[in-house]
Amino acid sequence: MVIKILLQKLQTYFQINLPELVSFISDYFKYFRFPVFIVLKAFVLYMKRNMSYRTVADSLNIEVSYVSIYKWVTKL
Repeated sequence: MVIKILLQKLQTYFQINLPELVSFISDYFKYFRFPVFIVLKAFVLYMKRNMSYRTVADSLNIEVSYVSIYKWVTKL
């Protein structure tokens, strides 16, 4: 909100065209059942620590299937 107001003031003061702000988080994570931080944590565990999907599912301490984690990783 504040950033948008500042960008509008900058555009009027300097007479430049800046690109519109894009909220990518709401678009990518729109239909996920779990919160964004859970999905990102699973993604980081899989990619950075080279864990298997089943190990990631066990380490999250929530009731989630390894197939769900596979789908999260392929979507991201």
